[in-house]
Amino acid sequence: IFFRIDAQSIMSGRSNKNFRKYVMPCWTVLLVSLALIAHDQFSHSVMNETLSKNELVMPPTEQQPKHVIAPAALQPPRPTPPPLFPTDPKRPIIYLIQMEGNLPPPNMNGADILCITWKNRRDPCVFLPNSTWTSGRNYMWKMVTMMDKKYEYYVFMDEDIVVSNLTLWEETLFRYRPAVGVPGGIAQVHPGVDITVESRVLTCFDAAFNAFHYDLVHDSLVLPYIDLFDKFGWWTSQLYMIYLTQVFYDGEVMGFFRPTTTNGQHRYYPRGWNLSAANKFWEEFIVADRELRKSFVGYSWTAKGVAQPHVTKQRFQAPIDLLSEFASMENPYWSRIAKIRASPNGMPPLAEGEAITFSGEDMNKMFGHKTKEYK
Repeated sequence: IFFRIDAQSIMSGRSNKNFRKYVMPCWTVLLVSLALIAHDQFSHSVMNETLSKNELVMPPTEQQPKHVIAPAALQPPRPTPPPLFPTDPKRPIIYLIQMEGNLPPPNMNGADILCITWKNRRDPCVFLPNSTWTSGRNYMWKMVTMMDKKYEYYVFMDEDIVVSNLTLWEETLFRYRPAVGVPGGIAQVHPGVDITVESRVLTCFDAAFNAFHYDLVHDSLVLPYIDLFDKFGWWTSQLYMIYLTQVFYDGEVMGFFRPTTTNGQHRYYPRGWNLSAANKFWEEFIVADRELRKSFVGYSWTAKGVAQPHVTKQRFQAPIDLLSEFASMENPYWSRIAKIRASPNGMPPLAEGEAITFSGEDMNKMFGHKTKEYK
């Protein structure tokens, strides 16, 4: 290419030396270059086709904190078979945070975060205007079940919960490895119960900050939350979640008292409360089998004793026949759970007449709220 070879010299036989010296190397370079270009084009073609078939997306932009899971990384939703957990053994925990949107998401010491906002847009969080506590939790639940990256623990939390020592909290959680773990201030025990110990087995806890084991997120009857009662009161969805942990994970719900929490803000939201009606619905529709309910104690702040650490990683998978039995139940609770599970975003609209309400007391007056507007 770069050398002019006289045609006569080539034809006259003087070309052998020139050919070997100039032409052959040039043609070699040319052929190798063409081969590399063809390989590169083929590779890009195969990669683009693969990305298109699997609907993969690009990672978050460089301006975005690396530990925040961007909405783009979760869309479009696609089911994936649950692999062994976790995919990142260095920090196998993710914090799922519901936020108002006035402030950026907390750092959580660099752990992975997925956040949603319900009032104001706040990048990189997902904006879910007019979502309830329950529907926001279910959206995040659905998104993490479809993520390729899996974690050993998924911490669902409200943005106004502050943990006194996040490092101690995670160290204790991974040493005990419960089905559900909660810090001090979230654990609910009767006054007079000794909380100077490191951990206790719980029956009840606040839902504002809960670490769920991988199996409870991906393969259990505990999640998602039920949203049938959101117009009546947001506490009911978490009440039934707590009841289900009593039945199916007795002794594996643990409170850790040395890392404590504070909750600096209480907003108005539906706080309708009727425990007797909720318990009646529970026994009639959710877990009617008395044998299954043998470990059920109701909304009782009972501490069952000092918890013991698990030496190895635990699995809390629900038996397939049990999952199938409840999934096939046709009643208001389990039929709605099936719809939430099948929904692409965990937030299927309620059909007319599907919502359920109890006659009960509005507990907002306990918190000094006089208005009924959710702000």
